[in-house]
Amino acid sequence: RLGQRLKDEPIKYIFSSPFLRTIQTADRIAEALDLTIKIEQGLSEWLNPQWMTKIPELNYPEFLDKKYPRLDRHYVSKISPQYPETELHQAEQCILPCIFCRRAQAEARRKRYWVY
Repeated sequence: RLGQRLKDEPIKYIFSSPFLRTIQTADRIAEALDLTIKIEQGLSEWLNPQWMTKIPELNYPEFLDKKYPRLDRHYVSKISPQYPETELHQAEQCILPCIFCRRAQAEARRKRYWVY
């Protein structure tokens, strides 16, 4: 239903996180709008080591290509988060220059966090 609702909107691109649940939703919308899906690694959860013991498991590209042919394999993700992510690293990787990111970056500089 969401794809049908968006049909008359001027949408040119569909971005999805690398997680299956969002790819599934994006695929239905992409089908309704006749668009491809760009997988953006930076749309994932914060890879905080206090919340998870390892990086979340992702699907193999071969599986995704077979099941979701609308994936744009030529798109190169703008952000590639690495586990574990520090608060400073996460803030620096924000796609949008949001208020939270600016505050987190200022706080990290004030505390003089160093990321290696």
